[in-house]
Amino acid sequence: MGRGKDAGYPAPPAQIRAAFAPNFVLQRWMGIGLCVPPSYVKLPAALVGCLAACDRLLARLPLLRALADHRLFLLVRK
Repeated sequence: MGRGKDAGYPAPPAQIRAAFAPNFVLQRWMGIGLCVPPSYVKLPAALVGCLAACDRLLARLPLLRALADHRLFLLVRK
């Protein structure tokens, strides 16, 4: 049997906020990669462009942004 790998899951926004609280304020966060497939999936450029546009529109919606592959946190120094 092979060795298992630990899966890394994104920290919840509250944990990010607490970790940076001494010096930063979490201004906003968004999901990245909600609609756009991974780079190894070959799709026509026009379709990827449409999916990227959908990604930009949906990335800030609270319920959907948490489903994205990655998260972008905007922190502002106090």
